[in-house]
Amino acid sequence: MLISTVGASLEVLLIWGFARNLWSLSIFALTFGSTAGGFAVLRPRFAAEIVGDQEEQDNQSLLVFAILTASRGSAIIGSGFIMKSLVHEGWSTKGWGGGPAWSNLVIYTGAVMFAASFGAMGMYVGPTRRYGMRNRKVSLAEALSGVSDDGRVEELA
Repeated sequence: MLISTVGASLEVLLIWGFARNLWSLSIFALTFGSTAGGFAVLRPRFAAEIVGDQEEQDNQSLLVFAILTASRGSAIIGSGFIMKSLVHEGWSTKGWGGGPAWSNLVIYTGAVMFAASFGAMGMYVGPTRRYGMRNRKVSLAEALSGVSDDGRVEELA
């Protein structure tokens, strides 16, 4: 995920920003679509990871999946209004990123994709990790103190 979000950000700023004709926009569409479009298929796995190992995981993961899908739909609707405020019709299209008419949208898209890479880094530095304590997830503070939430003292493995 980290590679695809950083890659998509660079593609927006470097390829779309310097696109001057249909061929360069086609190259941008192919590269951006190959890196930024795969998150929709990962939503069920995101939901299962959020819910974790529980007996009623199916129902809860469906609820989380529905929330993720609804938030995606809201973002799609909101993106039209954001784009409308960033694109200036009638302005010059000469220069980087389609000139003053389109450059705000190019910068915004690149910055949002780069910010999404920080969310992908959460996979490596998340608040809970497995520290070998009977194969269950514990917080970092709990692992360092050796005391579980229920007050039991456990040895670090």
